[in-house]
Amino acid sequence: MKHILLHELAHIFCTRNEIDGDNFFERYCMDDTISREEDGTINAGYAVWRELIAELIAFELDDNCDVVPLRRKKDLLSYYEGELLTGNGKMGVSMILCEAMTSAEGEASMTWDAAKSKFTRFKPFDDPLYRDLLELVFTHVREYFIVIDRDFIYEIGVLYLSIAAQAMIASLKNRFQEE
Repeated sequence: MKHILLHELAHIFCTRNEIDGDNFFERYCMDDTISREEDGTINAGYAVWRELIAELIAFELDDNCDVVPLRRKKDLLSYYEGELLTGNGKMGVSMILCEAMTSAEGEASMTWDAAKSKFTRFKPFDDPLYRDLLELVFTHVREYFIVIDRDFIYEIGVLYLSIAAQAMIASLKNRFQEE
């Protein structure tokens, strides 16, 4: 219960502080961009970001959370990766990023250069799309923490949609090969 409360309070904190007290969702996710495709991309990016950052804040504040190495999170990472095909992909990708950021490798590295080789030894970060998404988030959190802008969220959305499309294509290929 404590962790859930911290997570939900982090959402409130973020919505009040992520862009100088303005509401990112109302400002950028309400059909006022150039195209529906752009709206969808921003909405997807913001969904991934808001769950990730709330969970990161809750993790840091919850004294019951342990920092463990990624090798002990392999099954969990695989489970979350499978969420891409169940309709809960944005949450799954958020949690993959969170597990990496809160791992021993993530917590011990202050720069992406120091962290990159540690992460790429593990699935799904051996995939360039996941690695690019993790780099984007890793460097942003260390430089700006919760402060976001439209371009950052759009980039998350583009990478998330690319990862989701890649997962769907792989799933279809497997299905066709089985038939």
